[in-house]
Amino acid sequence: MVYKRQKKNTILWVFIEEKMKIPKELIKNIESKLNCKITSHKVLGSGAHNLNYLLETDKGKFVLRIYANLQFDNCEKEYAILKKLDGQFAPKALLSDTSKKFIEYNYMIQEFIEGQPIKELSDDLLVKIADLMKKVHSITDESKDRPPKIISDWCRKNLLETSKKMGAEFNTSMVELYNQVKTRVDKIKPLLKNYKRIHLIHDDPVLENFLVQDENIVLIDWELAGYDYFFMDLGTFIAENHITKEQEEKFLKAYGFGQTDEEKQIIQITKTYRILGLISWLIERICLIKEGKQKHVGADLEKHEKQLKKEIAHINELLK
Repeated sequence: MVYKRQKKNTILWVFIEEKMKIPKELIKNIESKLNCKITSHKVLGSGAHNLNYLLETDKGKFVLRIYANLQFDNCEKEYAILKKLDGQFAPKALLSDTSKKFIEYNYMIQEFIEGQPIKELSDDLLVKIADLMKKVHSITDESKDRPPKIISDWCRKNLLETSKKMGAEFNTSMVELYNQVKTRVDKIKPLLKNYKRIHLIHDDPVLENFLVQDENIVLIDWELAGYDYFFMDLGTFIAENHITKEQEEKFLKAYGFGQTDEEKQIIQITKTYRILGLISWLIERICLIKEGKQKHVGADLEKHEKQLKKEIAHINELLK
């Protein structure tokens, strides 16, 4: 990966570029807070929004999760949700630190979950995932209800305004795309009166975030989680994992939604909107990278530009 250097000899850049050296001061702070001795650490991997390290200690294994991202910093939100779940189909959160005293990012320590990510979907796994999602969505919060607005202001801004930085022709195509999706969203607004945005959703149910443990499945990476329409997770799972039509039908049948014409219409729109949101995210990140403003992991311009083309083709297929 290529990162534009804005500061020299800072912990921030050494940390991102080498991805191996955790500052000694941070190690000592974690040991003090967890009352443990860290014997070793290694990179678990980096996502679009974070860096993850496996910490081996005299009290077991933990994950150091660092929110190295300019677009979103969801440390406090993810910590609060994991504390509420308390290990229920998710890793336990042990501590979070937003002081930025030892590194320039917020970080969290959570339980290390043993398991294998899903690489290929079977009928049995589709049923288990549907069951797990129903359990997640059964957690509600009446204080989280909001007006029935699906397309976020952030998404709208990136498609209509930020996209101008990528050229007039591209901006015109994004405005047209936004209007197409908005027209479809507006048509289902009357259907949404029967639902409330009070359900806990994971909001990033891609296959690599499901870990299989014998007969159980655990969800990791909860930083995008929040309260919304439960079917947003269903549309995301189907769209982002590019599952087949047959798999989609089995998954929705196991969940118990998407069986009526009304429900099918809702699912189709949520699939489309999820890809629209992904396109919005890619536009913003590409522009940040080109402007040299990125202070996050995953700053791979070529990779993002290829993905953007792929997702535009994907959403055009969904809109047919």
